[in-house]
Amino acid sequence: MVTGQPGPCIGNIVGIPRLNFSGLCLQDGPASLRIANYASSFPSGVTIASSWDKKMLYERGLAMGREFKGKGAHVALAPVAGPLGRSAYCGLNWEGFSPDPYLTGIAMQESVLGLQDAGVQATAKHFILNEQEILRNAFSFPNGSVQYEAISSNVDDRTLREITEGPINQDIFEFGTLAVGGGSGAAQFSYLISPLQAIKERALETGAIVEAWLNNTYVSQVTETAITGAGGILLANTPDVCLVFLKGWASEGVDRETLDLDWSANEVVEAVAGACNNTVVITHSSGINDLPWADHPNVTAILVAHYPGQESGNSIVDVLYGDVNPSGHLPYTIAFNGSDYNSPVVTSINTTGSDDWQSYFTERLEIDYRFLTPKILMFAMNLADGQITSHAEELETQPGGNPALWEVIYTANVVVYNTGDVRGNVVPQLYVSFPSSTPAGTPLRQLRGFEKVELTSGQRASVDFELMRRDLSYWDINSQQWLIPEGEFTLHVGLSSRDLHGSTIAGRIERAQRLLLLDETMKVRNFV
Repeated sequence: MVTGQPGPCIGNIVGIPRLNFSGLCLQDGPASLRIANYASSFPSGVTIASSWDKKMLYERGLAMGREFKGKGAHVALAPVAGPLGRSAYCGLNWEGFSPDPYLTGIAMQESVLGLQDAGVQATAKHFILNEQEILRNAFSFPNGSVQYEAISSNVDDRTLREITEGPINQDIFEFGTLAVGGGSGAAQFSYLISPLQAIKERALETGAIVEAWLNNTYVSQVTETAITGAGGILLANTPDVCLVFLKGWASEGVDRETLDLDWSANEVVEAVAGACNNTVVITHSSGINDLPWADHPNVTAILVAHYPGQESGNSIVDVLYGDVNPSGHLPYTIAFNGSDYNSPVVTSINTTGSDDWQSYFTERLEIDYRFLTPKILMFAMNLADGQITSHAEELETQPGGNPALWEVIYTANVVVYNTGDVRGNVVPQLYVSFPSSTPAGTPLRQLRGFEKVELTSGQRASVDFELMRRDLSYWDINSQQWLIPEGEFTLHVGLSSRDLHGSTIAGRIERAQRLLLLDETMKVRNFV
């Protein structure tokens, strides 16, 4: 009914004049209006998620929605909750937001509100378990008979409920930049500001000299003398800073074979950093990458830019020159090695049967930081005066889900304080550790709140985190109910899952109440 009708849109529902129905136009995609001239290319999902800024997520959705409506679309095929990012190798992760279901859920909520406030209907996609690109459709012989059926995603009930259902749910290249990935979220650029263009324009204002080299193979093989310019082979001047721009392409329809960046990227960084003691690396990629040079003493900064969209160069220069104090956070975890991740896109295939392509979600709830966080990690000091015991609480299942799950039943509070001399933004994050009575496989702690706050030097701010029943519940596979488990909940606050500044124990909550999470302020310096 939708995709089978010819028309100017990705999906077309033809009009019915006798019903005074003029039809509907459904258009891709999650980062831009794909089939249109003079359309904007917005930052990708993983890029905007790195802001951890609810207002910015909403404003991106609103601006996209206004453009979709202005171009005649009624339905925007956006935003993207799946792939969630279960596997770092999935080729389409860049369209989504984060492997954390809470962060993705907030990003979906703000994006949908923005799109629909602009007057277009949002479409939360892709529904569930769309965590790999390989063999997502059946593969057939030329005669039409099926050689391989589409891959089967096999997941247990609790993981489906808590992880996958929670959030829902033109190849463009230029030397020196990669501003969008491949897939339904991509669009032809009406214009693109490359980093090199933006740097040259800024250099004209400051009187700086810019020397650029666009041959990775050559740079990765030259000697230290050549790079520093002592022999006048590569650079005519000894640089004050060396900017290394790296690219990693990813696209719908194919998964990544490696987490390395493209075009001899690691060798380029090693060669440049071996000669330049102020090497800044900027990466354009779909998400997680191996960064074996991250601890090189001459690599002074790493800017993870992802796919920034048409204003790529200007946005990067604003950060490099200090016009904007960087305040983003990775929406995923970068491990030391690709082998540290526990979620391959497919399970090993040993035979050639038509039904052999399988993906078993054996990691269950433990993806990304939920798995990578060391089990013996010591938490920050416990500031609670005593322990409060709670009892299991059942919420009756209703059609469409129990509305009580979305009631705020607990409010935690933290005070943040800028001890530095630079204005900036801080994102305090709230993590919850469930009681020991929760079934085996429950992650050590789970994100349940975040807020972005701007602070001047010396300024304090109070931040509230509202916890809903759903935030303190788990899916019980036996009763098929959301349950609040019996025991003690521990709340942790910090700047990431590993940078915790304080914790306290909370018990069963009889009514909505307020808890001062920290007895002293969380001090943050310079936000860099």
